[in-house]
Amino acid sequence: GLFRSKDSGATWAAINGKFSSEPSTTGNVSNFSNMTCFAISQESPSTMFAGTNEGLFRTVDGGTTWTACGIIPAQTEQPSVTSVAIDPLTPTTLYVSTDGNGVFRSVNNGGSWKDINSELTRNQICWQIAVDPKTPTTVYAITQSYVCRSMNSGATWKAVGKDFTLASASYVAIDPLTPTTMYVIGYVNRFTKHVILRSVDGGATWKALSLDLTGLDYLTLAMSPENPSRLYVRANSHIFLSTNKGDTWKAIEAGLTNKTPNSLVVDPRLSTTLYAGTNSGLFRSTNSGATWKKVNFPVALTGGKSVGEMIVDLKTPSIMYQNCVNGVLYSHDSGMTWHTASSTSTIGSVNHIAIDPKTPTILYACTAKEVFRSNDSGSTWTKKTTFKTVYEILRIIVDPVTPATLYVYVDGADAAGGVYRSKDSGDHWTAMNNGFDHKYRFQSLTINPV
Repeated sequence: GLFRSKDSGATWAAINGKFSSEPSTTGNVSNFSNMTCFAISQESPSTMFAGTNEGLFRTVDGGTTWTACGIIPAQTEQPSVTSVAIDPLTPTTLYVSTDGNGVFRSVNNGGSWKDINSELTRNQICWQIAVDPKTPTTVYAITQSYVCRSMNSGATWKAVGKDFTLASASYVAIDPLTPTTMYVIGYVNRFTKHVILRSVDGGATWKALSLDLTGLDYLTLAMSPENPSRLYVRANSHIFLSTNKGDTWKAIEAGLTNKTPNSLVVDPRLSTTLYAGTNSGLFRSTNSGATWKKVNFPVALTGGKSVGEMIVDLKTPSIMYQNCVNGVLYSHDSGMTWHTASSTSTIGSVNHIAIDPKTPTILYACTAKEVFRSNDSGSTWTKKTTFKTVYEILRIIVDPVTPATLYVYVDGADAAGGVYRSKDSGDHWTAMNNGFDHKYRFQSLTINPV
């Protein structure tokens, strides 16, 4: 489920638990376990829409309460919503695509819906619907077989680019500066693999881009909103970059002998410098990932080849730390050489480390059940506390505004699991799990920096 805290984690409340089934008549609005898509109004960010297997829901108070939107006039019960799009100029106008029932439009914030299907979309699985950011009356729908375009807000539809027949499609992206340029990721019957298609004339004609995706799956595409010529494609564990709208591509993991990084950090003062910790050691790139070079990393210190999570000193980026089975390692020369900052007898296997953003010589490290602190950049360590009832401490986080406030989240599907907070640099801890259902396990935790 989805939870929100307004008091720095002291209490938690599920923002998907208060529903009104009106005006829906299905009655199946008890939870969001089958959420399929999500959209936020740019004009009023507290207004959000969530598509589920049971229709569309709306909140106008940032998720405190949710109301089922009007009945979508499908042939079955409330259909499964596959995507929702908001008109950027008239945010009360919404579009949804559905699994097997086509596309629908609302002009009153989801209060009621109109069937805007034609023979191309009716009773079809529509994977995605997208609105032209500059001309919102132009709408695109991706079905099982076609890219369909409407130039009158869905009143009529036309299949564009009939030279391709889509066997399946997963994504459509519209250039925010030149909306006649768009991209579709799909499986096309002319090819025996996934391809990326580009159109520069609003979908009238399409060209298969040259990126070879043989044997790759799980595709996503992203573009820079300020420079849409730069495209990034993730396929399995690979990342590809194009700087010319997809005409040519290059893998930006060149030089990485292991294509599945365990960790990735960016130099906070020089964003073109990246570090990737992999199962084959530590790699560094000084050109935004164009090339990577293995750093002379002492594998013996880690107890194996795997490089753990790394952190960088915000004031002196040449100083880096990482956790491993033998404690904490540090480097004072941007990762060229590494040394042990703690002995196994003092700390042992470290799950996570954190640095005080205001006083970078202060470090924290957590093992399975203990939290340690160092006041001298890791030269010496003091045990602050022991969690005797938890399964395992997974992560420790330092409040960036008040660094004496720390948070840890621990594994455990019972009352011992969840989030704990210390207000005195780790001496004392308080559980902060009011409103949190312990049948869910934490996967990540972050702090609002403002």
